[in-house]
Amino acid sequence: MTQVIRTISESHADNMPIVIVDCMCDSATSTSFIQARERFVQKAYSVFIENYYAEGEALRGIEAADVPHAPVFLPYDPSLRQEIVLYSTGRTEEDERVKAFARQLTTEAYQTVTVRIEAWFDEGDLT
Repeated sequence: MTQVIRTISESHADNMPIVIVDCMCDSATSTSFIQARERFVQKAYSVFIENYYAEGEALRGIEAADVPHAPVFLPYDPSLRQEIVLYSTGRTEEDERVKAFARQLTTEAYQTVTVRIEAWFDEGDLT
């Protein structure tokens, strides 16, 4: 994460919009869920302070939402480790896979990412 944030910060002026997504997070039912989430939030905050925000820039706290250092947490889904099919050539099998991926990628968890990106463009509801 550090190298990616540093590279983005150095190559783009005016703090390019960014969202950190943790898609390898534990399930909410896991005993380590809260601790893992807190560690990721702390790491993201530290990396952004050191590599993204300009020195002297007014910063919101670690618990702030809708800021670059505030990660979005998506539950790990092994089905997304394969090729994601976003279009079909009309075959029934492809149609079903496209629909299945569309359902997966438009769940409530993914809507958080959508809202964050929409805010960058001030486009309102694009869905």
